[in-house]
Amino acid sequence: MDSLEVGQTYYFAAAAIRGEEQSAFSAPLEKKISEEQQSKLAFAAYGSSTSITATTKDKDLNTIPKNGYSGDFYDGEVKVWSMGGAGKIVPDTIDGLAFYYTEIDPNTTNFTLKATAHVNEWSLSNGQDGFGLMATDQVGENGNGDYLWTNSYQAVVSKIEYNWDGEKVTTDTTKPKIAMKIGVGATEKVGATKEDIEQITAGKITKPNVWSACIQEWLCT
Repeated sequence: MDSLEVGQTYYFAAAAIRGEEQSAFSAPLEKKISEEQQSKLAFAAYGSSTSITATTKDKDLNTIPKNGYSGDFYDGEVKVWSMGGAGKIVPDTIDGLAFYYTEIDPNTTNFTLKATAHVNEWSLSNGQDGFGLMATDQVGENGNGDYLWTNSYQAVVSKIEYNWDGEKVTTDTTKPKIAMKIGVGATEKVGATKEDIEQITAGKITKPNVWSACIQEWLCT
């Protein structure tokens, strides 16, 4: 087979052959060729305040969906929602998210995370709502509203706060605080170990022993 051309769409079908016999061809599979590998995505709504979850498959249950998604796997576009105040984004502690994700091996895989986001609707509340892209070391079980401490990096549009000394961002909390209800920022959350998670699950501690949360690498706690 000649090399497939990037950007072109191809159709593939299969048939079983045994001697002189051949089955009917399967329905064709459509595939657009890209330069980069496309990964399958899974979905989970988890973490603090996520409450119940619902997907488009639950539309016959006559319930109002709190967190959900449409599209099972990567096809170039996915839709995700969080409604009724379900979930929250908090820079200095744990999150509650409706989250599309794919798993990778960090020891063998280099990756680039990018997306174009189109916001259909956004109702501002207390500033803990938002959206973004995130790399994290673990994902919670879909529908589980328990706290989940993770190490993560996130490019996020949400409430962003920092202190300003008149010339630059500062960690001096006596300086004026700038608060943006809709701000573009980045968060870094590190320090949660396997041992910490086991002790938190067992109820022995409530948060990791050594924990650091930074906004734009400016404000660390």
